[in-house]
Amino acid sequence: MATCISYEYDATTPDATWLCAFCERGPHAAGLGDLFGPYPLDTDCDEALDEASRRRAEGAAWLHEACAVWAPGLLAAGARLWGLAGAVWSCRGARCVVCARSGACVACRARGCRARAHVPCARGVWTLRDEDLHALCPRHATDTPS
Repeated sequence: MATCISYEYDATTPDATWLCAFCERGPHAAGLGDLFGPYPLDTDCDEALDEASRRRAEGAAWLHEACAVWAPGLLAAGARLWGLAGAVWSCRGARCVVCARSGACVACRARGCRARAHVPCARGVWTLRDEDLHALCPRHATDTPS
């Protein structure tokens, strides 16, 4: 992901409102590094958002690179992102099985499993393979060959 850090961004004195749109943590939380953004949440697009989601998606989003990589339907090319509004609202509608907060973007790939987790919650507990975005919850990690 190309760097797109706002000129307003200061990692040493972060603004408390700058939270990742996915994990809702600030910069450098849980070893996640800088926040990138702000990216506008464009709701005037072909993404399947209902009217209530469109109203909630107004504004801009900050994100950690690690969270964005695992977000479903998010495509990055250079400093541009496609599918951000849909990915944000898809993840915000999912509860993390580890901490029970919303915003979980890592999904277990086992058929029929609905387990979701935040990237920092899944690290060390789930089987995560960054090279092919393969994630298995603890229940399925032992059931499926890698």
